[in-house]
Order: sequence, then structure tokens, then C-alpha cells
Amino acid sequence: MLEAIVAVTLFVSHGAIDDRVHQSTQDPSPRSAPRSDGGQSAGNGKSVEEKQPDLTKYGFERTTLETPLGKMAIFEAGKGEPLLLLHGVGAGASSFLWFEIGPKLAAKYRVIAPDFIGWGDSDRLERDVLFDDYVQQIRALGEWVGEPAAVVAQSLTSGFALAAMSDGGIAVTKLVLQSPSGGLDFGSDPIGKQATEFFTRISNSSQREQVYASIFHQRPAVEDWFRQRGFLDPEAVPEELIEVSFANARKPKASY
Repeated sequence: MLEAIVAVTLFVSHGAIDDRVHQSTQDPSPRSAPRSDGGQSAGNGKSVEEKQPDLTKYGFERTTLETPLGKMAIFEAGKGEPLLLLHGVGAGASSFLWFEIGPKLAAKYRVIAPDFIGWGDSDRLERDVLFDDYVQQIRALGEWVGEPAAVVAQSLTSGFALAAMSDGGIAVTKLVLQSPSGGLDFGSDPIGKQATEFFTRISNSSQREQVYASIFHQRPAVEDWFRQRGFLDPEAVPEELIEVSFANARKPKASY
């Protein structure tokens, strides 16, 4: 039986698992663009090329799934009921988002944390990654898992997961949607009307890739997203998550 739990997340604060409602939001900007950093510092004296750990650092095994869109990096740990952890699509997102809670969940579940195409260690496209592309990837994950799975989907990925479920593309036993409509879940717009209008205009501009890279591929923007909109407690944001997310944002043709 499907258990739909909307706008609730397993919240991690300094390594502690908490089941309270977590007022987190996601910046919805899935765009593909070339890298423009030239080896910028990650903020700790290391270049972004040197600061790119993944979940294997925390006991996960890495495998690769061939999808119609390209190779998807998947990180897996634990045994038991399959649990898919699906990251959102902003601020250099990747499966590393789950680096604190993932190992804890692996004590009970077969935890499967992919990097979507265009993100993390997965292949890049020569075009924008679109809604149907994400749905297709979740269908491919469902086939690869081979049995019904529990799913945790973050932010915009909630919509992708629901679309995949609606046509039978993935069999789900339990579903957690973390802030599926961003800050609006909690009665506020974290982006603001002026910024929304600005980015709407930019999205239709021939200069959008350069503008997006100048904004979203900078460390201050990544850190600001986590501290202002990604975590309930700004002081609870792990520094390592900021560094890894910044490094992922600066990879060639990283999505927005």
C-alpha cells in the first residue's frame, strides 16, 4: 500500500536523524551549460578538480546504469527493502546530499542514491535536461531495482517521481516528498517576484548560459542556497556539503 507523506523529510542536523517537518526549498533551474571557471578555488585552497568526493567515501559502492540519455552514476549501500533517495535539481545537486543520513538508513534499507543525468558524476547532455528526461530516468531506475521501492524525492524531483508513478513506470511502497513546491509549502516565496521575473526573461535569452554560470556556479550562491533555503537551521549546513556541491556546479556542462 502506498503511503504518501507530503512535505515531510528525514532531517539531518549534525548527524542526528529527526522526523520533524523541515522547511527546506529548492532552486528550480535545470539548465545545461559549459563550464567557465578555469580551476577556481573551492574556498579552502584546493581547486574544484581536487574537491569532488562522492558517497563511496561513506561506505557506498558505485555502479553505472546505462540509460537512453547516458550513463547514470548510482551509489548503493545496505540490505533490505529498496529505498531510492532522489536529489533535487539546484545548487550543484548530487547524491552527496545524502552523505549524513544515507549511511544511517543503510542499516535498515538497501539505499540507492543516483546522480541524475546532468548532475554529479553522471553523463551530461548537449541540451537542457527536461521534465520528461527526469521521468525517463526514474523509470529506468525502477526497472534496474527490479522490485517495489520506497522513495524519498526532494523538491522538483517530487513532480518527476509522481509522473513516473502515474503511468506505472516505477512501483512505490512508500513515498516521501520533501517540500514538493518549495517555499510555497510554508506560505512564502523564497525567490521573490522580481527575481522570478528576471530569471524568466533570462531563460528566453541567448545569453542565459553565461548569466546562469556567473550566478549559480559561484561558491557564495551555492552556500547561500543551503543556508537560506536548504536547511531549517543555517548553522547546521555541513561545510563538506557546500564544498562538494560547489565542485559539482563547476563541472563541465553542469546543469542548473
